[in-house]
Amino acid sequence: VVGGPAFKATSATVVIPLLIEMQLTEPAYRGVIMLAAPPPRVAAHVTLHPFEERLDGATWQARLWRGEQVIATGDRQALTGRELNLSLPFTDTGAGDCALEVRILPARGEQPMYTARTAIPVLAPRPAQVFLDNEHNTRLNGKPFFPIAVYHVGVGDYPKVKALGFNTVQAWGSKLDQARANLDAAAANGLMVILEGVTSAADGGDLAALDPTLNTVGNHPALLAWYLTDEPSGEARLAWCRRVYDYLKVKDPHHPVFMTSCSPGEFAAYAPVTDIFAVDPYPVPASPVTMVSEWMRAAQQAVAGRGPVWLIPQLHNWAAYDGHPEKGRYPTPLEERNMVYQGLVWGAKGIFYYPWDDGATGLIKDEKLMAAVGRLNEELRQLGPELLTRRSEVTAANVAPNAGLYAAVYRGQGDAYVIAVNAKPDAMTFGVPVPGLADATADVLF
Repeated sequence: VVGGPAFKATSATVVIPLLIEMQLTEPAYRGVIMLAAPPPRVAAHVTLHPFEERLDGATWQARLWRGEQVIATGDRQALTGRELNLSLPFTDTGAGDCALEVRILPARGEQPMYTARTAIPVLAPRPAQVFLDNEHNTRLNGKPFFPIAVYHVGVGDYPKVKALGFNTVQAWGSKLDQARANLDAAAANGLMVILEGVTSAADGGDLAALDPTLNTVGNHPALLAWYLTDEPSGEARLAWCRRVYDYLKVKDPHHPVFMTSCSPGEFAAYAPVTDIFAVDPYPVPASPVTMVSEWMRAAQQAVAGRGPVWLIPQLHNWAAYDGHPEKGRYPTPLEERNMVYQGLVWGAKGIFYYPWDDGATGLIKDEKLMAAVGRLNEELRQLGPELLTRRSEVTAANVAPNAGLYAAVYRGQGDAYVIAVNAKPDAMTFGVPVPGLADATADVLF
């Protein structure tokens, strides 16, 4: 306080950031180049933090290294600000990790004043490899894969879920024998697995306790992803998630990490500590179905383009968990369809229903809903891979002049898919916005 008594601090820490701070933006997935689907370029955002350095009149240049060889060089440019965006073409030259370098040079001369590098691991294709590509699509052995998944399936029902159009199941792996048995059964039925429960071995803080399962089933052909945790909350759990996620990335670079969140207020905190971020809005019967879009929009804002969002649609009767199934109800077939397509409007990269069988409730107990989900899964089987190849734009979000309408356009090279969802309980006529598309003929699907 000016003119007031002096305050003497017992200790103080001054942190001076590095002059050159580099944040890799492409490849987007873990900052790793997967040669099974390599990115066309390597890109980064650079922030300069000059302290006593003099940068007046300086220039800058980006270079991409493979070992001791420069494989791409950017133009030398005048340094006009403190924010730089680097972008260099990437050409697959085989094995050998890369490094992206930015150099600050004087106005004249070739001797750099300051240099920074960031390493970019390069992973070759291999069997049983799963990763996310630059568009956040799941890649299974290098090929795009749209997950149509369901929770809580006993191995005896694997043939039934396969016949109903599912291609992925959640399965338990808290114990090694359990993990291996579930993965083997899934593989025998042509299903992939998101393996849950493995990470519980790290609850005591010993990350190495994960190793027996990671080392034994990490190469299993049915393994799609590791399930980090379900519906976490709070600072302590966030710190745990960050530690376990960082460990999994190092121990198994060939499979992504999956997480589900049910707390929109914590989406932004938890989205950075997983590869696949899923949300589970369950609106029926207490909330409007627009809850799905609200959560999906919040999740996309939280990931901020850094990764995919998956939707977990409701297949259960809430009241049955409390022993009163007569007081509640399941989603109707129309509500289920509406929720799934809302997810696609907001760019869902996977649909992961909950659940197949929870004892008291689940899809298996509602024959009408089960038949509807089978039809819906067939639509997803046809539509999902097509959407993965296109860039989407939300064009209507339940606001005037189209209150009640959600819509998105998925643009391709010579065509586009338009998804329109009426979130009102009555039939409505809407003009669906499709900006940027010329007059054309539209085929109505399904």
